[in-house]
Amino acid sequence: MMLHIGFRNEYGTLELNRKPCRVLSVTGLGMPERESETVRYADSHGQETLHVTDQARVITMLVDLLMKEGLGRELAKMTKILYYPGTLVIRHKGKSRAIRCRCTAWEEDGRTPILAKMVLQFTCDDPAFLGAHEQEEGVFERIDLIEDSFVLPMIFTKRVTEKNVINTGDLPVQPVFILKCTKTGTEGIKIKNTPPEGENQLFHLTVPMLEGEEIRIDFSNRRVQSNKREGIIHFISDDTFLHSFRLEPGCNHIEVIPGVGTDLSAQCIFTPRYLEGIY
Repeated sequence: MMLHIGFRNEYGTLELNRKPCRVLSVTGLGMPERESETVRYADSHGQETLHVTDQARVITMLVDLLMKEGLGRELAKMTKILYYPGTLVIRHKGKSRAIRCRCTAWEEDGRTPILAKMVLQFTCDDPAFLGAHEQEEGVFERIDLIEDSFVLPMIFTKRVTEKNVINTGDLPVQPVFILKCTKTGTEGIKIKNTPPEGENQLFHLTVPMLEGEEIRIDFSNRRVQSNKREGIIHFISDDTFLHSFRLEPGCNHIEVIPGVGTDLSAQCIFTPRYLEGIY
């Protein structure tokens, strides 16, 4: 399967490795560059690393645009699209990756009436590549067990209150939880995460959910929003830290503890993050 590279935003989509475009070379898809903060001590060998930070990713492509006619119009279209930030999508041998970026350099490396040779440079503030699709896991739900035929006595439904959520990425990711309440209870709701390594994490809503209420917990953007109430973020417990709730690579055990009498559903939504684009 050929390498596919596309760039898309609200102004259009460019297929950079499909006629009339052809990507001749691309760099910057591997491990991101890293910056280390170190300290050296007198009378000691070597150094001590205090902190390591992934730097912004720079992806550089050498691109040919070959057209018998309409070359100028196509270049104008590319200019308008690449002027604005967007998403670079890369697919190869069944692997799909996406990364938010902006084209920060466009240099023509030769031009004829039918051919334009360009060097395009994309800067990605967040160097992590994302999986092409979101993953959604029901971590608290009622499952219907009735089939076309059944024999009594039997259990008609079962309730799932905990689940192993697998983060297949290389890096931790902060999820979004969607809670939907069909019957209010007498207490608040807790979400616990037991990661493969490190300390357990907790989200605790200290007030009961309302009937018909939907709460969106966005840990990455530090937001807790309700379709029925404003300022609900003030009802989280003092031991809830939105910045530290994340799915580590591997198996994370999620448990939802509803208030007494509460009937709800809970979905965990996330997109895996990867260190590299294509190898």
